[in-house]
Amino acid sequence: TLSNGEYVNDAWRTYNTRAYEWENEAFITLQHKFGGFTVKPGIRFCHEMTGIKYSETNQDVQDFTKHFFNVRPSMHLSYRTKSMHNFKLNYTRRISNPSSSQLSRFYEFYEESFSQGNPELIPVFTNSFEIGWTKYWNSFGSIGLSGYYRGKSNEINQIMVTQTYLPLYDYEVPFSYPVNVGKSSNAGAEFNMMYRPNAMLNLRFYANVYNSTINTDYYDLLNKHHEVHSDMWSYSFRLNFWTKLWNKLEIHASARYNSPTQGLYSTRKARYGVDCGLRADFFDKKMSIFVNAQDLLNSASWGQTNESPY
Repeated sequence: TLSNGEYVNDAWRTYNTRAYEWENEAFITLQHKFGGFTVKPGIRFCHEMTGIKYSETNQDVQDFTKHFFNVRPSMHLSYRTKSMHNFKLNYTRRISNPSSSQLSRFYEFYEESFSQGNPELIPVFTNSFEIGWTKYWNSFGSIGLSGYYRGKSNEINQIMVTQTYLPLYDYEVPFSYPVNVGKSSNAGAEFNMMYRPNAMLNLRFYANVYNSTINTDYYDLLNKHHEVHSDMWSYSFRLNFWTKLWNKLEIHASARYNSPTQGLYSTRKARYGVDCGLRADFFDKKMSIFVNAQDLLNSASWGQTNESPY
């Protein structure tokens, strides 16, 4: 704050912090091939410790440390034929632990709001399944189809209490804190094609269609519990182009489109974009010159539309 022409530290917003994380893992992966089959199971044992320490603050805070133990299995199966048909079936389990700042009860004060962590947070679990088929040709490229499912539980997001009185501000300001709000899933299918008639040309096309579902626990202003369910169909396209001219000049371009998608508390508008670039090497690749143009249509400015009633 500026006082009598000099800057003075705000005692409530000034502090030193040190966050630290330790991670220990032990994993086993096996791989066995027989005929055209490949089987690759694995399991990972993880111990993670996260902590945070605050000092030089007006708050009565203590060092915070928390330990997480989890097991993450995986399984990958594939089969390849002599006529270049490839089949795959994959499963993975991922676990994302909350960060130290999300777990700490330390208050962070901002100009018009304040926030706090939540030590009761539990990890986010993600189970992913994928099945796919790809056919390759020497003179053409490849065509593939795949289906996938990704399910998350215990997702973490910020809950905001819009009217909270605090003597520091002497008026009502928003207060936010993280919670495990629910679960979500994405299930869909992808078509991909690669056209590569020679080493100097590569064209890739991807098309996705998927359904997303969200289940959220919600408490209204009267502290009444609600469970909100929503689902939405979305699709996306992506086209990548690469070629090399006169064995010196590389040209690349990409175009993409994503239909509206939903999040836990908002709906993202449709997004699209085009990128392109040139690159050339000189003096036996001792010097390179490249020019890239990103987002030619200036579509990155499109943001989110908050349409959530809760």
